[in-house]
Amino acid sequence: MSDNVVEGRFIGNIRPEPAAALRAIADDIDAGRYGPVQCLTVALLADKTAVFGAGPDSTPELCAIVARRGARELERIAIWDRLPGSSA
Repeated sequence: MSDNVVEGRFIGNIRPEPAAALRAIADDIDAGRYGPVQCLTVALLADKTAVFGAGPDSTPELCAIVARRGARELERIAIWDRLPGSSA
């Protein structure tokens, strides 16, 4: 999986093929790229919205925290870091 690094913080890739993206993430996890993964949260929009959690610590509460943290990071990248005068 190729990286998108924005200001040295965001690691990941937004791809048009969902299944291929998930396979690439799984390969990176198997390769140890992220270290031990305690919780993975995936949300998808199809005919319905579906949310998945995996990992030894994947309680609904922790999955919600991970999802919110990811959303904040995407918001920062999409909005705040691109504002004129941003110091990021």
